Amino acid sequence: MSGFERTVELLMQEEVICNTAYSAEFAFLTDNIKRSEVDQYLRQIGRSLEKTSDNLGYLMVFSNLDDSAKKRRVTAQFKKIESELSTLVDWLCFARNIDENSNPISAGERITESELLAAIEASRPLAEQLTSIANKLGRSIKSREVKRKLTSVLNYLTDTGYFVQLNTTGSVYEATAKWSFLYDVLEFYNQRHAIDTSEQSKVTLEESQQQLEL
Repeated sequence: MSGFERTVELLMQEEVICNTAYSAEFAFLTDNIKRSEVDQYLRQIGRSLEKTSDNLGYLMVFSNLDDSAKKRRVTAQFKKIESELSTLVDWLCFARNIDENSNPISAGERITESELLAAIEASRPLAEQLTSIANKLGRSIKSREVKRKLTSVLNYLTDTGYFVQLNTTGSVYEATAKWSFLYDVLEFYNQRHAIDTSEQSKVTLEESQQQLEL
């Protein structure tokens, strides 16, 4: 399969292409001519190539929403994100509480499970936050062992594309540009509310942006 085919296939699968998750395809898209070819192909089928606002990721979007099928698909995508939003914001706040001087997680940033674990074990509030996140994800673990809960949450964030494991032990993780996409979605919700959300969701978004200083 050519670089063009692999790249288009990932985009059609609604993946966010970045240097962390798909380094070869990301490099392919950094070439102006190749990127233009991909965009031209997508435009022939009513889609286009876009960058996340921080320029760290590429994704496919619909050029227009001129039929009900496209609208349903986009609505489904946003509903899926909305269902995960509260927990993801909780994780971002959790990470900021571990290191108050840090910026919101961005593509390419690395976290180490052992360092997170040391901070959590030294702080009861952090341990309680972790338990709450694990419960929201449906990954509640009867064991009181913090490490198992942390590993479970990190596995979820890896399975859903927000992190990539950098070694076989799974102790080092690198963030992907899916976080960039999440921040763009938060901004979209906050500014336009193009798709209906509950009042509680709106409050959550406003509070989260204040906490994360997005």
